[in-house]
Amino acid sequence: MYLQNGTIQLYRNIDIFQPHCKFELYSISEQGRTVKPDSFVVVRVVDRRDDVSTAWPLYAGLELAVDGGPMHKTFSTKIYLESKLQPDVYRMDCMQWDWINTGEFVSISQMRQALGGYFTLTLAK
Repeated sequence: MYLQNGTIQLYRNIDIFQPHCKFELYSISEQGRTVKPDSFVVVRVVDRRDDVSTAWPLYAGLELAVDGGPMHKTFSTKIYLESKLQPDVYRMDCMQWDWINTGEFVSISQMRQALGGYFTLTLAK
């Protein structure tokens, strides 16, 4: 499940070109689980750019014609979390697809908009 514009969404329902976030747990399960209200400590933040591929467009774009590479990248910020009450929760990942040359990482205000009332992101002073 993902959070986008303050609502919980299945991956197939999100706009991948707009900021969206997900919580990641250590244990894998096919059952739905709930992350309970808690205070998490941010222990590390990692920005990543990863190549992505799309089934569209079906025509050759300028980027493809020049270097044969992907047209888009996923710009993601991985925020590693720690909680004594919920040790299984280890990361929040906020991302969006964007153009390879001009793309940007999700800003703090965009993260807050994606998370809505489900998560309060407070920066250290």
